[in-house]
Amino acid sequence: MEHATYQSPDMIPDAARKIQRTQQKQDASLKRLQYLVSGTFRPLEILGHEISLDAENTAAQRYMEILLDCHLLLLNLPTQVNQMRTNLAFQAINPAFYNTASPPETYYVMPITEFQSAVARQVNTAQIFRKTTNKLFRRRFGQSSQQSESSSSATPPQFFRAGPSSQQGGFHNNNNRTSGANHFAQKGNTNNPFRKQTQH
Repeated sequence: MEHATYQSPDMIPDAARKIQRTQQKQDASLKRLQYLVSGTFRPLEILGHEISLDAENTAAQRYMEILLDCHLLLLNLPTQVNQMRTNLAFQAINPAFYNTASPPETYYVMPITEFQSAVARQVNTAQIFRKTTNKLFRRRFGQSSQQSESSSSATPPQFFRAGPSSQQGGFHNNNNRTSGANHFAQKGNTNNPFRKQTQH
């Protein structure tokens, strides 16, 4: 333990050139956590080795199983830290990118070639999505603009009838009103049994 050394892996160079200041601070914190967690495994390994040397201990097998469970539980922490650092590297390239690998590949540090291939695939996917979205946008709003232009160039609907009201069955002039009055006056001289006849 005295001469054991461990260095947490650095960020992938492609991402380190584009990383922002806040992301850089977060990656440095995760890198420090990786270093601290690594120190917990070595004592467990030494303890397991000492137990295995005690051949007279009948409970050695049970102790080794307990140490194995503790080892697996502790492995979850560096695995998650490693995955968080990998996602930070993808987000340094594009905030929408992330690690698409599945376990057990996420348990280990991603090689540079695999990182570059994953970035290239996500870039192609983003370009295809952008082109498809632009086509649908132009198709949808282009048709609506053409319809609006055609409707604006067409003859607007007439809300009032063309021509004077006299052509539409209305009253022509005051003469019509006079003739109408005479007409009703003449009709008043009918044989209406309920109306008193005028004496001539």
